[in-house]
Amino acid sequence: MPDHATSDAAELTALAEALLTIQRELPRFVHRLYVPRPSLGLAQLRVLGELRRHGPLHVGELAEVLQVRLPTMTQSLDRLEAQGWVRRSTSTTDRRNIIIHLTTAGERAHERAHAEVIEQLRRRLATLSADDRAALGSVLPALERLRQE
Repeated sequence: MPDHATSDAAELTALAEALLTIQRELPRFVHRLYVPRPSLGLAQLRVLGELRRHGPLHVGELAEVLQVRLPTMTQSLDRLEAQGWVRRSTSTTDRRNIIIHLTTAGERAHERAHAEVIEQLRRRLATLSADDRAALGSVLPALERLRQE
């Protein structure tokens, strides 16, 4: 008779390993879908996306969310500011803190690039069978619950 605890542990381990593999490979997959322009690389697109989702953020918060070092974040912000896509302001409570704001032009640049990625994903998803698309759709709520824990 099979030991249910052992089979549950093995199933959970296999799921955990599969999720880690997907977590590692998914950014590469998305990166291949986005055709960067000289003025807007994938890293800058991520910055614009976070500002669009969260609103104005302190430089350090933005670096933490994107998991990059502060000097790297500063370089990205310099490029984005030169394009007119973000602006910096000083915190009203602590002048040492710089807050990054998404400009209207930055929002438009993000919308265009995001729409291109969505279209590329739509094309890739269209190559899947109806059953595969349904299976993919059915797993998304569980992944969202895991993400929120």
